[in-house]
Amino acid sequence: MKLEILTLCKAAVVEQGAISILSAMDRLVATKVPSVVPRCSVALRIRFERIEAGEHELRLQVVDADGKSVMNPIQARVPVQVAAGERSSTLSLVIDVNGLSLPSFGEYSIDVAVDSHHLGSIPFFLAEARASGA
Repeated sequence: MKLEILTLCKAAVVEQGAISILSAMDRLVATKVPSVVPRCSVALRIRFERIEAGEHELRLQVVDADGKSVMNPIQARVPVQVAAGERSSTLSLVIDVNGLSLPSFGEYSIDVAVDSHHLGSIPFFLAEARASGA
């Protein structure tokens, strides 16, 4: 299996296996901490080879720079099918996250595992908003 897409975004949808992503981002800005992101999404696509068809356990978590979880991990069992005559298939998912609380400014990571094997990670940052000078 191979992680083809993993991004933090404002929103995303999956229609007929295709992902539409709105405003992929790796930097959030806040005036104070802790900061709560009211709504965001994680879009991902995983390619599975024929031999990997079947049900899999997906786990997504958000961690701080020290590896500490900042939200409860999201876990789901996902079915994977590969059509006859094809050697692989993709699984496209959008995970909506409401009320993501980030306790401090700095670097965070979105980590994805399938069947307890780390598949990939992407960093994102919470930066302090700079006061505009007059």
